[in-house]
Amino acid sequence: MAFASSDKFQIELAAFFARNNQDVIEGRVLKEDLGIIKSKWNILSKEEQKAYAKKYACYPPQASNSITDRLWKKHMQPWNGNQSLDLTPEQQQKIIKEILSFKNDGQP
Repeated sequence: MAFASSDKFQIELAAFFARNNQDVIEGRVLKEDLGIIKSKWNILSKEEQKAYAKKYACYPPQASNSITDRLWKKHMQPWNGNQSLDLTPEQQQKIIKEILSFKNDGQP
């Protein structure tokens, strides 16, 4: 849904072929934005990082000036406040079993 590159030709080519529901981003812009997110993450203590991850899962921090946040909101499921990484041991085992079955024979 999003293509990033620092190569001018690739950017021009991708923009030509991109559908309306796809975005083309300059690699420099994405790299800068991800660097800001990383620096904000690194300021947090380990406990704060765990609490954020538990509460928001893989959603990026909300920031109107963030290309990552804007693209996420455009292309991914909206945040409803209920996404949580709290899994029961049974749910964890089920996921592990499914992953291992793909590794073994390609079937769930």
